[in-house]
Amino acid sequence: MRTRKLDKKHFIDDYLHLQKKLGKQPTCIEFAQHHHQVSTLSNVFGSPGWRNLLLAAGGTPREFAANVSHARVVEDYLSLKEELGRPPTAGEYAEKRHSLGLLLRVFGSCGWNNLLKAAGEKPKHASFFTKAMLIRDYRELKKKLGRQPSRSEYIKECHGLGIIASKFGKPAWPRLLDAAGDSYIIKWGFSAEHLIKDFLDLQKKLGRRPKIPEYSKQCHTIKVLDRVFGKPGWRRLLKALGAKAMPKNILTAEHLIRDYRETAKALGREPTWSQFQQRHHHGWSTLKREFGKPGWSNLQKAARR
Repeated sequence: MRTRKLDKKHFIDDYLHLQKKLGKQPTCIEFAQHHHQVSTLSNVFGSPGWRNLLLAAGGTPREFAANVSHARVVEDYLSLKEELGRPPTAGEYAEKRHSLGLLLRVFGSCGWNNLLKAAGEKPKHASFFTKAMLIRDYRELKKKLGRQPSRSEYIKECHGLGIIASKFGKPAWPRLLDAAGDSYIIKWGFSAEHLIKDFLDLQKKLGRRPKIPEYSKQCHTIKVLDRVFGKPGWRRLLKALGAKAMPKNILTAEHLIRDYRETAKALGREPTWSQFQQRHHHGWSTLKREFGKPGWSNLQKAARR
């Protein structure tokens, strides 16, 4: 349905339906995700469209920073603290009172900490936290949600990426998950367990430990490993595998002969050295170690027997 066919009532009904579904006043981003792009509202309500929709639907528009004083922000913090029965988190304050962006404009840099100081609270800098505290908060949030929390949920409910990075290094979120015993699931669904399983399957297929080019070609790129395990991804993958990974470069003559015969069968004829090397990534030194000099000729002779 085109926007021009929608009237004010349609937008207001969609807004009220979403408000009932969420149990709170939706944000413009949530409204856009569930119903209509905010940019289309100006066609019906005029500019600013989102603010005018809120007024028409009985919502409360966020105030501009220019209209909000230091005293008002502090007062809203204290009222929320009384409402919750405890000091609110930055995420709770942003959702129920004023955005963190507004705090930056009112209090300058470190807006949240400056608000805490003005409200008589003690700001919690990165040095206040320990790795154990961050892991504990992660597990408590996981228990509360009944599932592994997302990065945005953890940031909203617990700590920001800056604090995580100061304790675990970068990439902060995957390293926190690893410390908490969980796996980093990236948007297309790969987890550490998935990458490890693919490594072990390829290792079983080859009869030896895969090399980086083999794993990259047949399973996942190094970029994927870096995103899941952190850099250097390949070394961290091997560390996660532990004793399950075969020792490096343990290739027997039987392995090389089998690889040669498989290549010959796939090509329908005896392979050249370049074809064999491209398919299996074995080097001259490997052939020399198992068959002596000349390694390639001796491998061919052994494979023909």
